[in-house]
Amino acid sequence: MRTTLPAVLLASLILTSLPAHAGRPLGTDDAGTAGDRQCQLEGWAEDGDHFHGWTASPACGIGDFELGFEYARSSEAGLVAKDGVVALKWVPGQLEWGPLRFGAKAFYGRVKPEPEDWRGSEGGAFAIMSWDIAPSWTAHLNLGAARDYIDGKTNGTGNAALVWTPHERWLFFAEVLGTQRSPATQNIGLRFWIVPEKFGLDLTAGRDAGVDDSTRYTAGFGWYGIFGD
Repeated sequence: MRTTLPAVLLASLILTSLPAHAGRPLGTDDAGTAGDRQCQLEGWAEDGDHFHGWTASPACGIGDFELGFEYARSSEAGLVAKDGVVALKWVPGQLEWGPLRFGAKAFYGRVKPEPEDWRGSEGGAFAIMSWDIAPSWTAHLNLGAARDYIDGKTNGTGNAALVWTPHERWLFFAEVLGTQRSPATQNIGLRFWIVPEKFGLDLTAGRDAGVDDSTRYTAGFGWYGIFGD
């Protein structure tokens, strides 16, 4: 069957507008939660050559778990889509081994490509490892699988990030986000803590490896410890 240009653009819009399922400013998840009975709110705007969007992402901690949500609206080549994701992260305190911490996360997303109705977009789960390499250096690794409900395929996923925190107010990172059968996404970014560990502003830049006109920039914020002690 012949594939039309609108169909290609629609598939591209849905796939690239799926939220990252992670805390700002990284797309790679870390083995940590918002904290028991504490909440957080993250948000960011994204802009690229043909892509524009914004995302709001609240989350709250319940014991060793974190329940998070994301809502996003994006447009690419005149096509508009809305996305919603619910995710549950589990990071038990006993899953630590020296400088290594472990956890797991599961998520489910739905998408609404206007003017169509909401439908399932992606769901999956992955294991998380965080490694405190040195006082100012940390690495994060995610390995798992995701079911793409649009094309009906299950793909392996893998994310890796290196984070440098030279000062309590500054964080810098580089990461690679990979999904089977798709180009890897390469990101770099920084965060400046206006109030350390409470409220920060961040900037990121990223591109899909080997894909022309795929560079995107984001500006966002993170507000943590809401309703906490």
